Amino acid sequence: GGVVAILAPESKEQMELELELQLPLRHRRGTRVIFRSGSPLVMGDLLRVSVHLARAIIILSSTGSADQADADTLRTMLSLRSLYDQMEGHVIAEVRDIDNEPLVKLVGGPKVETLVSHDVIGRLMLMSVRQPGLAK
Repeated sequence: GGVVAILAPESKEQMELELELQLPLRHRRGTRVIFRSGSPLVMGDLLRVSVHLARAIIILSSTGSADQADADTLRTMLSLRSLYDQMEGHVIAEVRDIDNEPLVKLVGGPKVETLVSHDVIGRLMLMSVRQPGLAK
């Protein structure tokens, strides 16, 4: 177990319902999930989830076009940069367009790892083709 704090613009009730549908309590193995409604671009919201004390921070891309989603990720990285002196953990940022990856790495510095979701999905599909039953 452990504690996972989720900061998202959706309402707390909506996020709790979605978690219960996707990952019922019996499968969480003692992990507590805390939801906070807010924006990762607002410093007060980041401090409310104690982002500076987190062991890991995951930035998932938003919906919409890849360029807009990557711009949102970049703005979140800029918000986190102001806390880098206090931060204990590292950052994993989802990037949807591989052309934007170097910019996110540049802004994030040594504390950030990027994950190009389009490439990962392609690799998983290829591995599933090679190994029948892997996708189940």
